Amino acid sequence: MTACTGAGTSAVPDKSNDDLKFADVELESGAPQAALSIMQKRLQTHPHEPDTLVRLGRANAALGRTEPAVLFFREVLATDPDSVEAGKGLARVQLAADPREALATLRSLAARHPEDAQVQTDLGVAYDLCLQHAQAQAAYRQAMRLNPFAIAPQVNLGFSLAMSGRPNEAVQILGPLATSADGTVRIRQDFAFAEVQAGHEDIARRMLARDLPKDRIGPMLEVFRDFNRIP
Repeated sequence: MTACTGAGTSAVPDKSNDDLKFADVELESGAPQAALSIMQKRLQTHPHEPDTLVRLGRANAALGRTEPAVLFFREVLATDPDSVEAGKGLARVQLAADPREALATLRSLAARHPEDAQVQTDLGVAYDLCLQHAQAQAAYRQAMRLNPFAIAPQVNLGFSLAMSGRPNEAVQILGPLATSADGTVRIRQDFAFAEVQAGHEDIARRMLARDLPKDRIGPMLEVFRDFNRIP
């Protein structure tokens, strides 16, 4: 006879967290309403679970429902002030509504999570929105040191330099990104903005023509020119 070792039986897979994975897929694919429906059902059985609350916050934020999003993120932070996901979610909602409040949240979050590149990137955005460009650029550079492969802090650094009177440096950063196979519309427009600030409207016009119809190029160039006229 042999000892009973469970041989010949298969373990039942744990599917208790499948809905969290499904919600993540929906959020990443741009379907926050589907993610919200999944998490609302899970909330009935997991009313205080941080993972559920964070996803509810993200889904509501993506749908523009800022008040419930803030409530869900704050509920997590009330019991776990070190929750980086809840902190990031809250800060991103605040960035649109109150950059100074977002800045306070992100400075606290960066102190708790100094090695998180995304936190540093978001912190840079908050500094830029508060017109503290030197601090923003330092945060972007720190994010680049933490994650040299991340594109967002590089793009944001270039745009920040262009806004703060250093367009030639911005062009050097944004040019290779704008002309690469992975360049996006936003990157190309940021590069065009930097070229206008550097006095190279012909280059900016050609870059904008890659994505915009002819009748929209002139108005966008005018917006870029007007930036220097804002007191």
